[in-house]
Amino acid sequence: MTDAETLSGWLAAVVLPEDHPGHGPLRAARRAPSADSLCELGVTLMSHGPASLGQAAFRHATLLDPASARAHGNLGSALKAAGDLVAAELHLAQSVALDPARAASWAALADLRSRRGDYA
Repeated sequence: MTDAETLSGWLAAVVLPEDHPGHGPLRAARRAPSADSLCELGVTLMSHGPASLGQAAFRHATLLDPASARAHGNLGSALKAAGDLVAAELHLAQSVALDPARAASWAALADLRSRRGDYA
């Protein structure tokens, strides 16, 4: 199964109540799947739940566009919040490598590393 087929199946399987704040971003992602539309969906789902679907949206965004600093940064932050610090660090580092001006990813990466005592 291709990444596009996997994404299409995942988007079709996501069910949100009509009044959920993520319903609009979900419709947009279904109409025109892109890393940006999936990031918009992921941000909404991280804020309004379920966070696991937000994380999945970010993961699909990185597969759809591996060069998206935004997608890697959002996935890294979501993984950090979930406690998966090893994977979080990898995605946050990828985000800043792709876009060194991405302040949010630098801040999340610095916070992650300082919490474990890595000040280098």
